[in-house]
Amino acid sequence: MKKYYLFLLIFVCQSSFAITPELNKACDMVEDIFSNLKAISQNGESASKARLNLIKEDGNQYFALVTETPAPNEFAELGIAEANDYKVNIATTTHVTLFASLFSSQTSNKFTFDYKVDRDKSLELSVPEFKKGESSPEFAGIVVHKTYMCNGKTLLNLDDTLIVGLQLMKVTNWVNIYSKAHTNINPLYSIEVDKSNAALAYNSKKFIEAYRIYGSIIKRKPSDGESYYRMAIMLYKKDVDLKLSKKQRQQLILDYLDMAIDHGSYSIRTCAGNMKYWITC
Repeated sequence: MKKYYLFLLIFVCQSSFAITPELNKACDMVEDIFSNLKAISQNGESASKARLNLIKEDGNQYFALVTETPAPNEFAELGIAEANDYKVNIATTTHVTLFASLFSSQTSNKFTFDYKVDRDKSLELSVPEFKKGESSPEFAGIVVHKTYMCNGKTLLNLDDTLIVGLQLMKVTNWVNIYSKAHTNINPLYSIEVDKSNAALAYNSKKFIEAYRIYGSIIKRKPSDGESYYRMAIMLYKKDVDLKLSKKQRQQLILDYLDMAIDHGSYSIRTCAGNMKYWITC
């Protein structure tokens, strides 16, 4: 899993696309998150507590599910003993709490924090499409360069990637090189995380992995019409080879499209219906 996140970071950092309004909005949202963190680092213990409470109260503004959204645990590397209690990704609120503790309990050490949202290296993530441009990207990967310093010396430089769902404009995943598999998240929420992971796999041409993730989603949520539709497209385009005959593959595609029509959103139902009509006529 750690190698997957490293690949993700390299993939995102090597890609560059024009800034669309949706991507710009996602970058603005991530800018808000990190400006709050920087304010905590600058304002001392009393101001940090006030800002910390504000961030926790307003967390749902930014995150899909504030108590469960996985965030990287980089704090053991920075010398925070409590961080060693967490062996997997931490909840967003825990991330903010540990971050605040680094700056609110300073003695002779002077810690500072800075960041930059890299709009040039942030990008929208495409999903399997039957026809080019039929649906807008559902996720964006926003790249943030972070620096932790102590007494004027750099302790840690990190490149974070925050995966933002563009429909709800909320963070679904937050990773850097200290991320590990998050094993204790709400099953329904994890479906949103899995959809972002499927998009990431698809963008990096790991089609079998993307197809597998969509398949795992419908096992847990059989009414997820979007995943049926994406799997139908991947089968039609022969992105995955299931060793089926032509007739078997077409029947499976039509079965998936029927499920997408029965359970999908309006746009998914429309796209699935058009695809079925084109295939069968």
